[in-house]
Amino acid sequence: MKYQKSLSNIVLLVAIFLITWFVLSRPETSVPLLLIISYSLLAYYRPIYAISLLILLPIAGEFSRLEFFGRSIVLSDLAVPIFTLSTILPRFKKFQQLLYSKGHLNFVFKTLSVFFLIALFSLLLSLVSVPFREVINGSQYLFRLLFYLLLIPSVLLLQKEHPALAKLLPKLLIASGLLIALGGFLQLIYFPSLESFEAIGYDPHINRLFGTWLDPNYIGGLFALLSCFCVSLFLQIKKTSTRFTLLLCISIFATALFFTYSRSAYFAFAIGILVIGILRARTLLIIAIILGLIGIYVSDRAQQRVGELITSVNSIVFNSSENPDPTARLRILNWEQTISLIKEKPLLGHGFNNLAYVRAQAGYIESETIHSASGSDSSILTLFATTGIIGTIPFLLFLFYTLIQSNKHFNSKKYTIQSGLALGCLSGVLAIITHSNFVNSLFFAPLMIFLWIIVGNFYGSSESSNN
Repeated sequence: MKYQKSLSNIVLLVAIFLITWFVLSRPETSVPLLLIISYSLLAYYRPIYAISLLILLPIAGEFSRLEFFGRSIVLSDLAVPIFTLSTILPRFKKFQQLLYSKGHLNFVFKTLSVFFLIALFSLLLSLVSVPFREVINGSQYLFRLLFYLLLIPSVLLLQKEHPALAKLLPKLLIASGLLIALGGFLQLIYFPSLESFEAIGYDPHINRLFGTWLDPNYIGGLFALLSCFCVSLFLQIKKTSTRFTLLLCISIFATALFFTYSRSAYFAFAIGILVIGILRARTLLIIAIILGLIGIYVSDRAQQRVGELITSVNSIVFNSSENPDPTARLRILNWEQTISLIKEKPLLGHGFNNLAYVRAQAGYIESETIHSASGSDSSILTLFATTGIIGTIPFLLFLFYTLIQSNKHFNSKKYTIQSGLALGCLSGVLAIITHSNFVNSLFFAPLMIFLWIIVGNFYGSSESSNN
């Protein structure tokens, strides 16, 4: 016993010495390193505090970036792997039980495991035509996606130990979203455009709400997701004070969404509300249509954006002679280029996150370093282009299975918090799937935190209610 204690002390002293030496020799990495150590300890000893902090990280958005070993990285890309590993490894036996359990969780983990293995195989196969350095970079993003997806079982494991977490997580998600919306309103007043950021590759987004995320489309997707989530809870919870609070939250999220003037976010919200209206409250559809028409009527900018959306849809779906606006034309061109890349390697794709190199080689982009170079303007097309049909199918199966299970659970548990979480998961996931066809939002780090925690919270609450 004394020997083990002495050995532990020696290891601790050596670790302190190495960390101190590293910080002094490379001061530019000292802040990220100290943050990693601090958050690792928090995640291991106080996982509830760690997940709470993780949910709050998207508030900082693009301003949470740090230089770490010569790379710019958002804090959540450091925090998510630490949190998931610190949650799963000490509970590995319980995690194995989840993997091999009978029922819907087993299917979820199988499809995601198949997707990851195919994506990894596709990436290794791409070494034939893609430089080794590019493949290594692609593998980093593949493992990054894996860690974000591991938020689902991490939430499940924590809920088994802390059942109250099922009710706490929605509050944290909504609170984080409200702070993001508040920051967006302040930005709209005091910093109404990104014209000063054009030199470093950002679109100007004049008089649009983009908040700390510096993009009205991505932040609009978040507000569409949270609006649907709050509406679902509002319809399923009977407590008057809670319903009033949720109604206030819905108003804030819907207002923030409106001022993003993001057509993709508008469309995502419309699909989510349509599903909620059909399944739960037909009157909601009438109210949403009336409020939407009023908003369009009082805002010339909204009229313009909706008009451009209608023109673009007519041009794409009905092959009309009307020309879409410049942004839509660029998006259509991006889709066409990505589809041509899919045709080149339809089965296994070009390898995860290899699109920047492949698109540059094909002459579609001038440089691999520009924004959005590594993805298309559609998460689904990005999946097809990078993992092929074989890799995309299991990932889509996971998404559609989640939609089916959330609908099934909503119908079986009426007027409870569990049914509210199920309906929120159904409408929210469907909204983001819709949104991801126009923006690469399914793999956008801050949005993934909200999305996969909502999915994990649904599965955790449905699992506990079935036991």
